[in-house]
Amino acid sequence: MPETKIILPKSKAEVTLRDATEMRHKDRKKVWASLSEQDNALIQSLDMTEGLIAFLVKDWTLDLILPSIRISSLGELEIADYDALAIEANKAQEILFPNFTQTPENESNPDSPLDKSNG
Repeated sequence: MPETKIILPKSKAEVTLRDATEMRHKDRKKVWASLSEQDNALIQSLDMTEGLIAFLVKDWTLDLILPSIRISSLGELEIADYDALAIEANKAQEILFPNFTQTPENESNPDSPLDKSNG
């Protein structure tokens, strides 16, 4: 999946997003480290979303410093624009933290990463 461009709904700014499949284990470890510092589950969720947005946003036409340089830039976004980026972050979260829990759905899914040799 190559980098993509999206238009934010409120500001109409163009955002270039990195390919989420370019994330490495070190990126996952950074997210884990930042989350382990938080006790509140809601704060952890917001931190993960913002960390993923910071990783994904390669460039934007907003008159703000990129979130990978200054994460507080995300606080200046209009809610609709932030939410559009959060949707992209949630897609990346599925890649960074796949669901390895055995369920009937992934048991019958030939693409599931779970080992079926024990069943």
